[in-house]
Amino acid sequence: VSLNLKDPDALALAQDMIRESDVVSNNFGPGAMERLGLDYPSLCRIKPDIISLSMPMYGSTGPRANLLGVGMTISAAAGLLWHTAYAAGDAVGPGTHYPDHAANPYHAAFAVLAALRLRRRTGKGMDIDLSQVESTVNFMGPAFVEMGLTGREPPQMGNRSRLHAPHNIFPAAGEDEWVAITVLDDVQWRSLCHAIDRRDLAQDARLSGHEGRLAHVAELEDAVTAWTRGRTAAAIVDVLHRAGVPVAKVQSSKDLIENDAQLRANEAWQHVDHPEVGAILLNSPPFKID
Repeated sequence: VSLNLKDPDALALAQDMIRESDVVSNNFGPGAMERLGLDYPSLCRIKPDIISLSMPMYGSTGPRANLLGVGMTISAAAGLLWHTAYAAGDAVGPGTHYPDHAANPYHAAFAVLAALRLRRRTGKGMDIDLSQVESTVNFMGPAFVEMGLTGREPPQMGNRSRLHAPHNIFPAAGEDEWVAITVLDDVQWRSLCHAIDRRDLAQDARLSGHEGRLAHVAELEDAVTAWTRGRTAAAIVDVLHRAGVPVAKVQSSKDLIENDAQLRANEAWQHVDHPEVGAILLNSPPFKID
């Protein structure tokens, strides 16, 4: 239901629902629930063992508590945009997927489950204050540890790796077509060189071992790009897969729905006849029950 909680009748309906509920959650800014008369002390007067979950950007206390933001703001504040940038100065992030759909709802769900377990044991409710910035910072753990140990910010590397080279997303023929290619050992490196007709690189002593290839990563990427750019993604995947080189097409939503044989075999998508909008395509549950 949708309620205008500034209307006294609607607020009374909300209070009726709270009496029958286990959890009340919100992601308003600090102070909003208090102004509505639905802060934790007020909720406890309605239902003493209620569990309250608040998810403001910076939490409900502290010098930044009154700052507001959404997914992309949280990504910037937590450092995620830095960590996912292609090069210094970029601010290219993964959309709102990590703050909005991974870090924060799952941290919140875990906290609520813990509170429910505690209530089952003690009969007491709980007031959970989850800062979405702090929750998102969990994705950045290794970067913060590294900076703490070295005093230096980790480099902005895009899709490159600090352990292996080449390791990147490469352009294929066509508009906005890409493939992911990585080399994890010397055997795969030699296989890649033969597949792209660059046996000279396989024989180059400078490029033997991970450290040598990492030191010349730009040169390697130029060689791979020169080969991939003139071939379709499907052709690249076919050649490198048969050569034993880890490779995959970077798939669009259209690719995933129409062309991915694995998803099709697992019946990942299903058409449903909706009584109002007609036939629609939905993703199936990620599990099967006999």
